[in-house]
Amino acid sequence: KEFIRLGYKVVSGGTDNHLMLIDLRTRFPEVTGRIAEKQLELSDITVNKNMVPFDTRNPFQTSGLRIGTPAITSRGFVEADMPKIVELIDTVLQSCSAHAAALSLKAADVPTPEQKAELAEHAKVREAVAEKVHALTADKPLNRY
Repeated sequence: KEFIRLGYKVVSGGTDNHLMLIDLRTRFPEVTGRIAEKQLELSDITVNKNMVPFDTRNPFQTSGLRIGTPAITSRGFVEADMPKIVELIDTVLQSCSAHAAALSLKAADVPTPEQKAELAEHAKVREAVAEKVHALTADKPLNRY
């Protein structure tokens, strides 16, 4: 519900099963699933890039994100926690959108001074989100086997 409220397209309209599949094209068409996955990972949020129906990007880029609900619920989060979780994801994705060109540079590309500044600004957003993730998960440790 929270992703839909923010303007994202959720494939199938919600969580019919153990996952949410978010189509990024409706809100941030310039952000690939690959970029979103990596930037969220650097913010300590685990998702997977995933193709969505009628995706024109290749399987290594994708236009979607898969969010597994078992990873959320097994840590003790409940539905009431979802707005906080979605807000953190959305914050990173907004920053990805604002800095999409700089984030799309290939490893061999030399960033311009402007792109370096954009990447530094985006890194600050990621770091702030990671701090909030740590605070949110502090009393919900990962299960050990």
